[in-house]
Amino acid sequence: MSYRATIRRYLIIIERVSQQPYPTLQQINDALQEHGLDVSARTLQRNLESIRDEFGINITYNRSRHEYRIEESNSLNQDTFLHFLQIFHLADLLGDAIHRSSSVLNYIKFQNIGLLQGIHWLKDLLHAVKEHRYITFTHKSFQSASEKRIRLRPYLIKEYMSRWYVIGKPDNSDSYRTYGIDRISALQVDSTRFKFQKNQDPSAFFDSVIGISDYSNLPEEVVLHFRPMQARYVKALPWHPSQQVLHEDEFGMQIQINVIINYELVLLILMHGNTVKVLEPDSLRNLIKKHLQSALKQYRS
Repeated sequence: MSYRATIRRYLIIIERVSQQPYPTLQQINDALQEHGLDVSARTLQRNLESIRDEFGINITYNRSRHEYRIEESNSLNQDTFLHFLQIFHLADLLGDAIHRSSSVLNYIKFQNIGLLQGIHWLKDLLHAVKEHRYITFTHKSFQSASEKRIRLRPYLIKEYMSRWYVIGKPDNSDSYRTYGIDRISALQVDSTRFKFQKNQDPSAFFDSVIGISDYSNLPEEVVLHFRPMQARYVKALPWHPSQQVLHEDEFGMQIQINVIINYELVLLILMHGNTVKVLEPDSLRNLIKKHLQSALKQYRS
């Protein structure tokens, strides 16, 4: 069976075992058959083992209840893997539709944000991160017109708002830095390997971050109030995995998120205009007020 079909099976299996009531092996197989994927019990068992061994998603079996579920405490990168499967599946669906008729593009509209630069570096960057190899590249910052040659120990590749970034430690530094791959040129992957510190997980730095900046600070409890209409969107698409609803009535909804206060969080709040109000902490509340007052001054003349 093709790799495309295998990815589809993985996606359906993970989605089904993530739902309650948790399924039996037969119910997982039924979910696959509903999507036209009829496999043997042996193949299904191999798929469960592959998801665990190859991708770190631990699907356990409860013998007393005869059900399967994801053991989240012992699963690595569950959200990342599921997001990858969804992207792959979407690309597969669109590719199949375009293969049948190129006119299908007349009925699909993507956000037009320009061509993404630097995407061709992803393969080399993934290789360098996986093999713990130094990379050297020329970087041009938005803040400066000058270019700088950088030698980096790459630890992680991160996507945010359809842009890709490489996170690592520059030579002679023990602090993480973030570089947009659209501002990278002349990339070289060195044959030299750096010593990977297994006790440091770079992705953990982003557990309390919205976006890609200021992940070295400590997270804070942020309390926001949304108007009723916007509250529905925020409940359907949470801002952060830590999001909790504190209170909800006819006047709106209060949520709490435990995040680092950074540039992207401020932009996200400002983007929602008068549908959101910062309640806590005072530092963020005052910062948002300052930005709004500065914006208002531009319309007074």
